[in-house]
Amino acid sequence: AVGRRAALALAASSALLGAPPPPARAVVELSEEQLFVAQAWGSVKQAYFDAKRLAEVDWEGKRKRYLREISYRTMAEARAAVREMVATLDDRWTRLISAEELALTAGRYIDAGSADASDGVELLTADTTGGRKLALLRVARISKGTPGRVRAALAGLSTPPDELWIDLRGNLGGSFSAAVEIAGIFLAREQRIVAVRRRNGPLEVFNALEDGNTEMPLHLLVDRNTASAAEVLVGALRDNDRADLRGERTYGKGVIQTVVKLSDGSALEVTVARYETPSGRSINKSGFEPDVQLSSCAAQLPASESTSRAEAERGLVLSVRES
Repeated sequence: AVGRRAALALAASSALLGAPPPPARAVVELSEEQLFVAQAWGSVKQAYFDAKRLAEVDWEGKRKRYLREISYRTMAEARAAVREMVATLDDRWTRLISAEELALTAGRYIDAGSADASDGVELLTADTTGGRKLALLRVARISKGTPGRVRAALAGLSTPPDELWIDLRGNLGGSFSAAVEIAGIFLAREQRIVAVRRRNGPLEVFNALEDGNTEMPLHLLVDRNTASAAEVLVGALRDNDRADLRGERTYGKGVIQTVVKLSDGSALEVTVARYETPSGRSINKSGFEPDVQLSSCAAQLPASESTSRAEAERGLVLSVRES
């Protein structure tokens, strides 16, 4: 354990403090608190999606301030320093989270979640006085099994409706891949669904893999709690002129995070990518404005969703990894 700590200290002091490797007899011993701060600084340096923003806040300079100029007596002080450091990015989704919050993140978002029926898929039909057949498809959350349940619900219709309303009010998102798959149900083969842009590498484009139902008229019900993966679905259907929006402006979550476990059991959520709608725009912090504004249409979230805003802010998480 002592040897491993010395090796970590040597690596951190040379790589993160910007000094040449010291002789073996002069190993610079970093405290547990300094190693924690160094780990957090390096995770942002390696993964953060916006290199321009890192330069604007002089992220390299923060290495000197937070590792050379500040001393830490407790881990609480080190955590406070990390929070202060990442706050300079002015990115509400890059942040330090506790071990308890990490467990929530892993349970809700990692590997697209479970395939259980907690997504609340429900299909209702009605006939208007004019003889038109309407269907309302409620999708409360997007999980791994949601595409299959959407297909099954639509297959259960005895006759195609004249209009299909998809209710995404209060849908805080969930699985990115499931949202892409649901969008493909209503698009033609090769139509763009979404694109993901990272700091390095080419634009990653997701298209519909096969021909879906492109004839059924669609309307999307949205509100201020329609967020994250649900907005991926909204952008795909709206930008391809497959559906219009009714309700309120959506939440506006257009970035993707990875989660880096830190040495004390906490973790750092780091924004690693942003997604673009088929028309090439980002809806981060702006959301989608409805085509038809409906007042008082917000879905009432159940009491169990007391952390709903935090979950929406946490949004699309690609993975949990060790630093």
